[in-house]
Amino acid sequence: MNQYLVAVHSVAASEAMITGAALGLDAEQLYRILKVSYGDSRMLRRHVEQFVLNRQFAPGGAVKYVHKDVRLANKLLETADITLFTGQVAEQAFASALEQGLANLDMSAVIQPLERVCRVTVKKQS
Repeated sequence: MNQYLVAVHSVAASEAMITGAALGLDAEQLYRILKVSYGDSRMLRRHVEQFVLNRQFAPGGAVKYVHKDVRLANKLLETADITLFTGQVAEQAFASALEQGLANLDMSAVIQPLERVCRVTVKKQS
């Protein structure tokens, strides 16, 4: 269940940062606001500070492992008769990252396929 939350939080943080970039917000400023708000999470801080803003995706926890873990967690939710859940979206997002050759990059690289779709890059301005 921990990895389920890791996957879901990773995708949600990516979506929030991409939305801000697509609307023309400064990524660093948006991040500063989010990390002092109720939307803050360890995954938001980990991904944005250590990987996304600097565009450094050397693995800490690889995309392929998070995909495997969220897929297994989703099976547990199905066993509990939960049929519609956010883990399905997270699994699809990590599967897309795998399909785009990002399997061995850090899990924060799940943002990259979403950036391509929205034609934006979340990064430092300078």
